[in-house]
Amino acid sequence: LFPYTTLFRSILCTDKTGTLTEDKVILEKYMDTTGREDLRVLKHAFLNSYFQTGLKNLIDVAIISRAEKENLNILKEKYVREDEIPFDFLRRRMSVVLRDENGKRQLITKGAVDEILSICSYIDYDGKAIKLTDELRKKAYQVYEENNKDGLRVLAIAQKNEIHDVNTFGVQDESNMVLIGFVGFLDPPKESAKKAINALKKYGVDTVVLTGDSEGVAIKVCQKVGIDTKNSISGKDIDTFSDEELKEKVKTCHLFSKLSPMQKQRVVRIFQENGNTVGYMGDGINDSPPLKQADVGISVDTAVDIAKETADIILLEKDLNV
Repeated sequence: LFPYTTLFRSILCTDKTGTLTEDKVILEKYMDTTGREDLRVLKHAFLNSYFQTGLKNLIDVAIISRAEKENLNILKEKYVREDEIPFDFLRRRMSVVLRDENGKRQLITKGAVDEILSICSYIDYDGKAIKLTDELRKKAYQVYEENNKDGLRVLAIAQKNEIHDVNTFGVQDESNMVLIGFVGFLDPPKESAKKAINALKKYGVDTVVLTGDSEGVAIKVCQKVGIDTKNSISGKDIDTFSDEELKEKVKTCHLFSKLSPMQKQRVVRIFQENGNTVGYMGDGINDSPPLKQADVGISVDTAVDIAKETADIILLEKDLNV
């Protein structure tokens, strides 16, 4: 066998979580808007993750596990879920409406930092809800950026008590909320990933990462497994490029971050239109559009059903070496 890059260029696009990382998410930090540890933030994150009825992902499991270690699981006896606003890949957040044993109702939201900040008018500062000024927003965002650059995946937590007494809630109710803090997660890189990426290179296959995670976390992981991060493109950037512009950009880019499912599909299509044979490896609901678009869709036996149904190949182990 010999490298066949002179014949054509093959590209393996892959999600980051579980393929390049251990797929063992650990909640490392729960902090207020100044970066100090705050159990109240973990409490609200737990209530959101525990009472939501959708698929509990690795993030939810990590939150619930850490909360149980802090003896916060007793809270589930004190609240009743009245409604929820499910997660979607455009809002990048989800909410639950809870009522406590005293009849007080509360809306609790967790999600991507930018998307949570966009719905907050107030910030919890030293235990008081005050107006979210540009200066306070900037300081809170610095806390997020510092942790993100350290390789933590950071989500924001918000809540509000002033909610209507109607039983049905919608996206419009996610407004005028109070930012209360952040939770940070660690998903360490797989030791085997770097070896696999080097082997793929030897046989003419370029590895490109398409992830919904933020750029800071993705860069940290990619650097540790040997993927070039000199150029990276975010989902926000992609929406500003025409197809012709994107065709030029992808020629030198190996990392695409904070992508929606349709943006992942578009990147795969652009690689194909540049004359590449493209494989895509993923296991989540958000991976089904790029799996369908790719010349070869690859998933794993532990994937969600729609990913397995869409894929051409199903691996019995979630590892690039396979």
